[in-house]
Amino acid sequence: MNKGENRESAVRISLIDVMYGVVLAYGFNFFDQASIAADYFRFFFAYAVIIIDWIYVHRLYWGWEYKYNSFFILDIIVLFLMSRLLYTSTISHDPYYWLWMSGLFMVYLIWDVLSKCRHLPSEYDWRYSIGGDTFAAIMFLAIYILFLKDILQPTISLNILMIIVYIIAILTWFKPLPQSR
Repeated sequence: MNKGENRESAVRISLIDVMYGVVLAYGFNFFDQASIAADYFRFFFAYAVIIIDWIYVHRLYWGWEYKYNSFFILDIIVLFLMSRLLYTSTISHDPYYWLWMSGLFMVYLIWDVLSKCRHLPSEYDWRYSIGGDTFAAIMFLAIYILFLKDILQPTISLNILMIIVYIIAILTWFKPLPQSR
């Protein structure tokens, strides 16, 4: 990689770091709009999602140095979806919260597939990441659809289900590659 490409890559990484900060700051605008305990719970859960993404996923890009603009674009889409997730987290019983969560995992799925197609190095098994992100995207989309059809109602158990689905997806991200014999 030449000096100009290194500089462009550093600018992209710096821009995304700043954008994460902006989205986090933007989210605090909605904290006062929360009116019930479930709103506060979804709000803080959305923040946890952003922080986990930045700590565990975004760091992979540093090693890849944004060699491909597609990952830069996907990061911007992730940040947009997270901003929508924060916005809808404090609107009581907003079904779009689940749609934005599903969209986030759909982008993660695209990220996984694209990373695999580009043969980017990873210490983790892409098959599990793809499976976990597909699972989470489908589950959150199903919750969104069931909300729209008034089949589901907001309950504590639904928030517990959200945590379980999220944890399952996250755990699949860190499944190590099988040892070659």
